[in-house]
Amino acid sequence: MPMTRILAFSDLAWGTRERGSSGDRGVDETSYLRLVDDIDPQIVVFAGDAAYDRCSRSGLDETELFLGLLWQIAAAEKHCIVVEGNNDDTFGTYGRVREAAEANPCLHEVSGEACVVGGIRFLGIPTGKERKMAESTHEAVDIAVAHAPLANRVWLFDLPAGASSPATTG
Repeated sequence: MPMTRILAFSDLAWGTRERGSSGDRGVDETSYLRLVDDIDPQIVVFAGDAAYDRCSRSGLDETELFLGLLWQIAAAEKHCIVVEGNNDDTFGTYGRVREAAEANPCLHEVSGEACVVGGIRFLGIPTGKERKMAESTHEAVDIAVAHAPLANRVWLFDLPAGASSPATTG
C-alpha cells in the first residue's frame, strides 16, 4: 500500500482566538486551509464537532463555515472524511453536511458506516455508538474515525483491525 498523508481535525473552534496571533484574529477557514496547504495531505479527516450551531457560543453560522472549508478542500481534489460529533446538530444544520457529501465525490460523511478512500477503509463512529459498532463490525477497519468520550473509547479496541502494512509517518 502506498504511503498516504492524512490530516485529522476534531472540535473545530470557530471564532476563538487563534493561538499565537495578535489582535482579535479568530479561527476561521483560512486557519485550517493554511494547515492543509502546509501539510498537503491526500485525505483530511474531521472527527466531529465541526458544525455545531446548536450550542455555538461564537454567534457564527458554524455549519456554513464548515461547509465552505469542505468545499475548498474538495476543490483541491483532496478527500474529506467527516463523522458527526456529539455537539453537531443532528436534527438541524448537520443535514447540510450530509447533503454536501452526497453532492461531491471528494466529501464522505461516514457516521455509522464505512467507506474506502485511497485504498484505506474508514469507519465512522458517532458518539454513543462505540459499543454497538464494535460488536456489529465484522470487516477489517484501517482507520476508525470516532468522536468518542474517553469512557467509550475502550470499545474501539474491539474493532477488527485492517491487514494493511503498519502505518508510517513522514
